[in-house]
Amino acid sequence: MLSIPKHFPMGNHIMHGITKHNKHPSRLVYIRAIRTMLKCKHRRTPIRTHRKHLLVSIGNTLCSHDSSEMARLGKCFLNVAAAVMMLLLILPSSSYAATYYVGDQSGWTYNVDLDSWLAGKTFYVGDVLVFIYDNTQHNVISVDANGYNNCSTKKTYGSYTSGNDQITLTEAGNWYFICSYHCDYADQKISVTVNSS
Repeated sequence: MLSIPKHFPMGNHIMHGITKHNKHPSRLVYIRAIRTMLKCKHRRTPIRTHRKHLLVSIGNTLCSHDSSEMARLGKCFLNVAAAVMMLLLILPSSSYAATYYVGDQSGWTYNVDLDSWLAGKTFYVGDVLVFIYDNTQHNVISVDANGYNNCSTKKTYGSYTSGNDQITLTEAGNWYFICSYHCDYADQKISVTVNSS
């Protein structure tokens, strides 16, 4: 850890705790930040020579160089907060994607009330549907509205047979999935409406 030079203002207060002489609390904040952020190679250099380099890594890009340390730190933290907010705003919606296990613990099979499973759920672009099933008895076929209504696989958008399929909802609109073995007589199918945001 860096030593505090005796000639540095407030040095004695830092070394012996804040006492009745604490007239400049901003210097305390400055000293503590310096002690934690400066590297060992600066050990022999008086701390006050580093006043303009308080935040070594991000200070040069985000923090202004005001004469008042507290004002500078305040602006720095505000700038960092603003940068984080901007980053959150521009992140793709997939960063907030939800994962849904179709049929919950029952999985993708017949004799499951899939309409009840869908009830109350709102799907967005980037969400993921996970179909877990016995691949010797079931499959997952992505079809159009006609294929969904008539249990037809004449026009498909994807066929999945792994038994543990993860399908990302990449665009807004209606998505239809059926099991080609049990759609017709066991009603094993779901229709999912995907919202853009």
